[in-house]
Amino acid sequence: MKITIKIYNFNQQTKICIDEKKNLLTFNGIKKNLNIPEITEKICILVSAWQNSYVNTSNIDGENYEIIIDENGKNFIYSGKNSFPHNYLELKRIVEEVKNA
Repeated sequence: MKITIKIYNFNQQTKICIDEKKNLLTFNGIKKNLNIPEITEKICILVSAWQNSYVNTSNIDGENYEIIIDENGKNFIYSGKNSFPHNYLELKRIVEEVKNA
């Protein structure tokens, strides 16, 4: 399984890439040493109830995000622009955990 997370707003861009097969996790291109299966499982559980897209067009300077999960060649894509699922802050906590590792 491969997972790509992109979060961006007017002053910051974040990209996390996870490749379970290669046992590789990067944060903005920097390799991080974390428990990849655990992080992957957290992300998959987190997005399992998400809609494919969340959009709020009334705010143009907010936060945008995209999560792509490639599971054996089948892609699951979740994205949003200034609108978030109820547990989005948990994704942000995972991102901070990866960043600070």
